[in-house]
Amino acid sequence: MDMAADTPSGHIISRRIDIGRITLNVREKGSGPLMLFFHGITSNSAVFEPLMARLSDRFTTIAVDQRGHGHSDKPEAGYEANDYADDIAGLIRTLDRGPAILVGHSLGARNSVTAAPNTRIWCGRSSQSTLRRTSRPKRWTRWKRG
Repeated sequence: MDMAADTPSGHIISRRIDIGRITLNVREKGSGPLMLFFHGITSNSAVFEPLMARLSDRFTTIAVDQRGHGHSDKPEAGYEANDYADDIAGLIRTLDRGPAILVGHSLGARNSVTAAPNTRIWCGRSSQSTLRRTSRPKRWTRWKRG
């Protein structure tokens, strides 16, 4: 895994991860099962810092600057749903930490749903109150790479 120098930001580590096709900037905090956060259009990974703070005692939380956003690469082309989904799959493979829980808002939700059928992830529905009460939302579906 080729990564640029880690930069601490409080307890959140910021780093760039080369997934082979693109380099993505991520913010990471906590330990436990992998939970990845994907922001909406025109936003970046910083928007998830409050959620990361609340969930990092139970999960390894990683918020991603998606392609074209934040400190991630900004290629001239490659902004279709499948391009973002391939980035998610590449990130999960590069991290090599097993299945991931995907949390997305707006563009990030679309990209997560697009990636789900082709990636080892956990997809689930949850409410904020569920995440406060339990370590995992109650309803989960396991997706495996075809």
